[in-house]
Amino acid sequence: MSMNKIMATLRSFEITPECAGLNLRLDLATILCVKLKERGWSMNRLAKKTGLKESFLGRVACSNVNVSFDVAGRILHALGTDAELTPLAKGKKRNTWLHRRAKASDGRK
Repeated sequence: MSMNKIMATLRSFEITPECAGLNLRLDLATILCVKLKERGWSMNRLAKKTGLKESFLGRVACSNVNVSFDVAGRILHALGTDAELTPLAKGKKRNTWLHRRAKASDGRK
């Protein structure tokens, strides 16, 4: 299967309620990793700032754990980042992590 065909397949996936939670976990993991790198912080330093275990934060960074809004807020606040939930306009698709990755891989913005 060609890379273009794979990217087209990835872009064709519909967002379902079942995958919405995964998309949020992937977004949080991406923010966490990017902000750690930007700040030059280790996972240990973030653990000290949030009061969370380093191993737990590692699972968050890999999208392997569900977190509450409270915990997500603690992580984001420690990283100097705010987040908010916003409703989508009727009929508009969410620009998911998967779709953003697919677009980046084939040179589209």
